[in-house]
Amino acid sequence: MLNDRLRTLRMERKMSQKALAEEMHVSPPTITRYENGNMFPDYEKLYWLCRFFNVSADYLLGFSNSRLPFSYTSENSLSKDEQEALLYYRRLPREDQNFIKGKMIETYREIQHNSQSHTQKKIC
Repeated sequence: MLNDRLRTLRMERKMSQKALAEEMHVSPPTITRYENGNMFPDYEKLYWLCRFFNVSADYLLGFSNSRLPFSYTSENSLSKDEQEALLYYRRLPREDQNFIKGKMIETYREIQHNSQSHTQKKIC
């Protein structure tokens, strides 16, 4: 199960095996072995993969279909809409994430500016 899920997560990010290997500080054949099911990552690498792809170990190992790490499923955390948006965001390649983040910041600042302008007009 880990092999299929790892391949899917990597491909969703539009990463090559070589790029993932460089991020993990392992050789590209190691990633190939993980994805072919011929080798299993040690605990340290498994933890790294979970953090990098922001998924739970239960998901990566096939024990759960929920990608969310446990911390995102608690009551005091994100709403379902926020969780869904975050999941889609994290599946994007880094350059697309940066683009989306920039647009969010730009939109937020524009809304703040318009809100302040509207408030000032009411005062006058």
